[in-house]
Amino acid sequence: RCQLFAMLNTTTTTTTTATTKLPNPEDETEPNNKKEVPKHHPVTVVSLLLSSSFIPRSKLHHSNNNNNNSTSHSSYVKKKQKALYALSALLRGNRLALRHFYIIDGPSIILTDFLSDSVLGKNNGIKFGSKLFALTRDLITDIVVHPDGGDNDSKTEIADIDEDIVHSFTTNSWCTAALQLMQSAVDASSFLIQESVLNSVYSIGPYCKYTSDDSQVAKQFIESWINNDSIDEDYKKDLIQLANNILSL
Repeated sequence: RCQLFAMLNTTTTTTTTATTKLPNPEDETEPNNKKEVPKHHPVTVVSLLLSSSFIPRSKLHHSNNNNNNSTSHSSYVKKKQKALYALSALLRGNRLALRHFYIIDGPSIILTDFLSDSVLGKNNGIKFGSKLFALTRDLITDIVVHPDGGDNDSKTEIADIDEDIVHSFTTNSWCTAALQLMQSAVDASSFLIQESVLNSVYSIGPYCKYTSDDSQVAKQFIESWINNDSIDEDYKKDLIQLANNILSL
């Protein structure tokens, strides 16, 4: 009896050992093998920045009312500046992020936000605008200098979408806003801001097809610099040459 029990016990153990198979993670397959875009992916971050820090056109009126009641003006300005800085870091040199930005109507959104934002005020508005248009200038220049975008897609398709991106930054609204910013920058206290604004106008000028009347504002810069002894002479020559370049558009 004891021997029979021992035999049965041995058989059961052997059978269990032979038929039991530990799960192998490599053998498991997900039922839905769908890859999600990581939260830190540039495309995702671009979308989040636009939705959280810049005003969609459909919510423009409501957002303006909220901003006018804001008690933390300084904090608001810093938030806007940081958002633009982050967006600039994402878009410069990243054609994938830039194309996504274009597809979700980013150029129109950030321009509408800038033009409607009365909270920034004149001085902060000029500074913010100079950085916004500097970003536009750099993005257009990057497309012109690197038309293939550094990837392996069809060059024809790339050329088509990149041409559309350039156009989205040189619409009538963008071109008019650049002239308005240039007019405001005449009174800017920083020569660097004035230089940045003029460089931006000069860069997008060929796409905007400005008339000679449009560019006459550049003469006001020359008049303010010509007798200013606080400006280094070599730097003054460069500034005046830049203004003359705009006059020749």
